[in-house]
Amino acid sequence: MCNSKETAEFLISCGANINEEDKNGRTPLHYAADKNSKETAEVLILHGANISKKDKWGRNRSLFSIIK
Repeated sequence: MCNSKETAEFLISCGANINEEDKNGRTPLHYAADKNSKETAEVLILHGANISKKDKWGRNRSLFSIIK
């Protein structure tokens, strides 16, 4: 879901949990930010992605860079 706006929109329309965490506590929004995929991040945020979520290491700096 991290690098395609259309894929994110499709998965959301199918009921995907946009705040689902992987084993490292990272969400699709973390991955969109890491890939600098602003359009995908915007879709996730508009659908309620948690912009404050930190991973298991307490990091979310990449999120701030993409939502500026």
